[in-house]
Amino acid sequence: MASLLMGLNGLAALLAVVGGALFVVIVVASILFGKKVDSTNAVQALGPMPNKAVVHDAVARHGDAGTWHLPGTYVLVAVFFLAFVLYYFINWKYLSELWPMHLLRPRRATIFSLRRSPDRRERSDSRCRISL
Repeated sequence: MASLLMGLNGLAALLAVVGGALFVVIVVASILFGKKVDSTNAVQALGPMPNKAVVHDAVARHGDAGTWHLPGTYVLVAVFFLAFVLYYFINWKYLSELWPMHLLRPRRATIFSLRRSPDRRERSDSRCRISL
C-alpha cells in the first residue's frame, strides 16, 4: 500500500512539474510573441465585457441570514478535510512500519561500549575504561 501511494505521489509530482513548465512557457511566449498592449488598446485587449445589470434586491438583502446557504462549499470543505485527516494518519501508520520502536527490549550501544574488554583498543580513565 505504501508503494502505491508513493507511486501516486510521484505521478502527482510529475504532473506538477509539467504544469509549472507549461505555465512558464505560456507566460514567456505571451510576453515575447503576444499582442502589444499600450494605453490606446488596453480596453480592447481585455476582450468583450458582459453587460451586468445591478440587482437592487440582492444589495438590499446583503447580510440577511437567508443568504448563507452554501451546501456545496460545506461538502467540499468536508471532503478535503476528511482526505487530509486520512492522509495524515495513513502516513503515521507507514512511518511506524518503517521506524519500529522497540520499547520492550533494551537497546544496545552501537558506537561506544562501557564494558571492559582487553582484546580491543582501550582508553583508560581513572574511573572506567571505554573501548572503541
